[in-house]
Amino acid sequence: GSCDALAIATLADLAQEEFVSLTTYRRSGAPVSVPVWIAPATDASGVPQPITTAPLIEIHPVTRKRYVLFGTGVLLAVTDVPNSQMQSFYAIIDGTATGFNAVSAPITRANLTPISNSQLGTSTPNPLLTTGPMGWYTDLGIDTASGIGWRVILNPQAFNGIVTFATSLTTATDPCSPQGSSRVYAVDYATVDSVLQPAVAGPPPSFVTFAVAAINLRFAGANGNPEIIVGFTKGDPQKVSASLTGTLATRILNWREIPTVE
Repeated sequence: GSCDALAIATLADLAQEEFVSLTTYRRSGAPVSVPVWIAPATDASGVPQPITTAPLIEIHPVTRKRYVLFGTGVLLAVTDVPNSQMQSFYAIIDGTATGFNAVSAPITRANLTPISNSQLGTSTPNPLLTTGPMGWYTDLGIDTASGIGWRVILNPQAFNGIVTFATSLTTATDPCSPQGSSRVYAVDYATVDSVLQPAVAGPPPSFVTFAVAAINLRFAGANGNPEIIVGFTKGDPQKVSASLTGTLATRILNWREIPTVE
């Protein structure tokens, strides 16, 4: 839809309104259908969670299901620093590679499977709901010492059926100068299992903790192999050890679907 003109006389009034509802029309004159709110992000008490990073739309290479992947959290002002709200990371299934789910009502937390941090660090697939809209979420936790919530303020990244995201626990008084600690996750979003490699023999860790604030997170190629690289406020980017090729299998792909890393 498009808006070709707006009366100048109304702009001053429009600027004073807190909320504005617009009806849009195509150039043919046909009205644009009202979009359906696919999934409001709320905590367990129903309080909306802020989303300040870009969501990912990914098709899992094995299941061929389409996922909407995003985390919640905000750090845009000094008042955001002590935020104690529980934030979450979501993976919502929206159909398959060949079609979208028909959504008649918003998907809520009740339609998604809660996954704890301990459940991420297993070697067996986590069960998901089998009826209605499906997907999962994991709550990111509250720091017991400060009462501040872990939050997602970096864009998540995806490669070959795996999503990596970083959470931050800030101690900064200036949101433009991040400080604090970070956790990096890497999860197969179909099996809902961590693909991080343990430092010693055992199950994969749910996340890797760093004592400095992460400001960059990327998949990168090194000698033909994919790697997760995390950058910090102090510089010194580091590799996050993870198994990133477990979902590779022989299959027919459209050239647009060939996984690549920067």
